[in-house]
Amino acid sequence: MPPFRWTAVALISLSTLAACAPPRGVPAPAMSAEDRVLADSLDPFVRRWVDEGYVPGMAVVVVRRGGPVYLRGFGVRDVRTREPVTPSTVFYIASSTKSFTGTLAAVLAQRGTIDLDAPLSRWLPELRMRAPLSADSITLRSLLTHTAGFENGPVTFRTAFSGDHDPATLLRLLGESTPRERTYSYDNLGYVVAAMAMERAAGRPWQDLLRIEVFAPLGMTRTTARVSEAQAAGWPMATPHFTGPDGPE
Repeated sequence: MPPFRWTAVALISLSTLAACAPPRGVPAPAMSAEDRVLADSLDPFVRRWVDEGYVPGMAVVVVRRGGPVYLRGFGVRDVRTREPVTPSTVFYIASSTKSFTGTLAAVLAQRGTIDLDAPLSRWLPELRMRAPLSADSITLRSLLTHTAGFENGPVTFRTAFSGDHDPATLLRLLGESTPRERTYSYDNLGYVVAAMAMERAAGRPWQDLLRIEVFAPLGMTRTTARVSEAQAAGWPMATPHFTGPDGPE
């Protein structure tokens, strides 16, 4: 994954790009009187956030009765080119994707591909951690619930920010992990390691597993865990930016 620069958003390596537009060829639904009231109240609220500089742009969708009843873009998706956000704009949704990864783990567990309460060493037997940490006492459940009890800044940085990693490097760096004092601590690391285990168990990259087991069954045809796929398909992507004292740049 290429390095991105972002502010005011939690980055994770298990991230996706998603669009809120309806499937191609499906017309937007006609607005009922109730939906028109909703639109009339939402429009000025969202526009104020954009006009006052909180964000350069956003897309908003409201789903009701099984389909979108409000679907609009506001502001720009690129602060340099000023290209507008539309309902088809694809956004990097960062930590929102933890729910997708957790769903994938539940699917694989129900199928018997993984056991959420088995030790990590079952899938990563070559992982050697410094005492008191041990891959024999860490489970996928603890990784996915942020209770695994260890931290590793280099792994988090490489997977979420620099993109400079490969499986061998990650395993070597994981061996240098250190204990965490708190029992519960929200982080990205648990999901990175859980994805490594799921890859081993299922024999496929985690990006492919998400596409096959989560996105496709849900009809999410314009969602991907690979930026390169979105670029190759020509999807209009919102670009990263910094928000400083003079506004986004």
